Amino acid sequence: MMSTYPHRLAALLAALAIPSVALAGPDRLAPPESRDDTPTFVEPTTADEWLRLGLERYEAGDFAGAVAAFERGHALDPRPAFLFAMAQAERRRGDCAAAILLYERFLAASPPEEQATAARDQRDRCEQALGAHATAEATPPAAAPAPAAPRVITRTVVVTAPHRPWYRDVVTDALVGGGVVLIAGGLGLLASAGATADDAAAAPTYPEHEALRDQAASRQTLGWATIGAGALVGGAAVWRILRHDGRHDGRHDGTGEAERPEPRGVSVGPGPGLGVALGGRF
Repeated sequence: MMSTYPHRLAALLAALAIPSVALAGPDRLAPPESRDDTPTFVEPTTADEWLRLGLERYEAGDFAGAVAAFERGHALDPRPAFLFAMAQAERRRGDCAAAILLYERFLAASPPEEQATAARDQRDRCEQALGAHATAEATPPAAAPAPAAPRVITRTVVVTAPHRPWYRDVVTDALVGGGVVLIAGGLGLLASAGATADDAAAAPTYPEHEALRDQAASRQTLGWATIGAGALVGGAAVWRILRHDGRHDGRHDGTGEAERPEPRGVSVGPGPGLGVALGGRF
């Protein structure tokens, strides 16, 4: 509704200034439904306006349009920020060769070391992508390897069955569960760090890239620390299980004679998968 007001106001002023138009008859005036009320594009006039337009096109996925806007802004004000933005847009639309040249021009402008590091990282990603593409085109597909013949492995392990199963020990159960939870949480943090690093690589501006990169590094450090803690807790659980089993070696039955260890058999046979059978008391 607001966009049509200037058109109606202009028509009213024209009718007041030239009364003969009103007398010319209805066939000389365009019907209201035929008028085009679509806002016209106003071309930016400053470098900052071109930068804002380029960022809007970048966020909308129009990377070619973003490159064009960044180029116009750079022509008015050749600041290095335009080069980094153009390189990111070229990389996102799949032209890594053009992006590498723009990253090199940005680095030649001697930006601060943190910004230079970010540009080198993105340039290296492009170079790796180009190298992988060239290798895939040059390498013929390898022939499928012949299936290996199934192997039959039989092994018998003799251990002493504990009088009370270890999994009935509350402390051991808590250590096992805690180790599993910590390791799973650490793996989740590493996966989240990888996703955040990908978001940082796709950031159109350096401040956003730097913030996401720091967040990814923090999650990666916390993830490895959590996995290490899970490994320690799991190691404690394994130690308690082994100590629990060893405590019952040579236990006695009601006759006063030492019971002989009950063997547990482990056998592996051929088939579509790996078959494992355990025999004995658990």
